Amino acid sequence: MVFIRQATMRDIQQMQHCNLQCLPENYALRYYLYHIVTWPQLLFVAEDESENGKIVGYVLAKMEEEDKLASEIPSSSKSKSSRDEKKNEEIHL
Repeated sequence: MVFIRQATMRDIQQMQHCNLQCLPENYALRYYLYHIVTWPQLLFVAEDESENGKIVGYVLAKMEEEDKLASEIPSSSKSKSSRDEKKNEEIHL
């Protein structure tokens, strides 16, 4: 079963690992740290309970500096191992 929850500092390395495994555009660890310190309420992870709490996806969002009403999602990822349709049937917020 996969749970969606707010990310914490403990998740940063697993988020980066997910990014490195799944996306062609990769970010340095400091990029995740900057986002979690600046917009902690806008980072979420998908945690797979059947894989001992492994982070299998994430959404990293941010607010625009100039326009506080605008936001963007500069990065989101879902691990290849969790793309199986049967696993996607049970996602809980």
